[in-house]
Amino acid sequence: FNEASEDTSLSSCMSSFWDSWQALSDGPEDQVNRVSLVQQSLLLCNNMQSLSAKIDALRNSLDETIESEVSEINSIASQVAVLNGEIVTLEASGNMASDLRDKRDYLLNQLSTVVDFNCNEISDGSYTIDINGKLLIWNTEYTAMETRPDVDDPLHLKEVIWSDTET
Repeated sequence: FNEASEDTSLSSCMSSFWDSWQALSDGPEDQVNRVSLVQQSLLLCNNMQSLSAKIDALRNSLDETIESEVSEINSIASQVAVLNGEIVTLEASGNMASDLRDKRDYLLNQLSTVVDFNCNEISDGSYTIDINGKLLIWNTEYTAMETRPDVDDPLHLKEVIWSDTET
C-alpha cells in the first residue's frame, strides 16, 4: 500500500500514536502532550481511512477483473460451441472446415490467456473443453459461468461459479 514515506506509513503513525500516549502518561499535566496525542490520533485515523479506501478500490478492481474475465470466457465458449456445430455439419457432408477450425483454434488460444483448460477432439470434429474437470464446452453446448459475492470471504470478493450448479 505504498508505505514508503516514513511520515505517513501505518507503522510510523501507530508508533507516533503510542509515543504520544507514553508522553502523556509521563506528563499528564502538560498541555503539549495532550494536544500531541489528539493530533497523532487524528493522523492515525486519517491514515486508516486512507488505507481502507485503497483496500476498497483494490477489491473493486479485482471484482471488475473477475467479472470481465468470466464474461470473456462465456463469450468464447459460446462462439466455440457454434463453431463446433458448423464444423460437424460441414465435415459430415464431406467438406473441409479448415477456416472454421482455424477460427476455433484462434478462440481457444484467446481462452488460454484467461484460464487453464483441457481440450479433447471428438471423432465428429467437435471439441470438448473442461476446466478442472467441469465441462465448459461439449459439442454445440456450453455451460456459462457467473460471479457472486463470496459470503465466506471477509472482503466479499467475487467468486466464480458454474451457472448450472452454482458451485
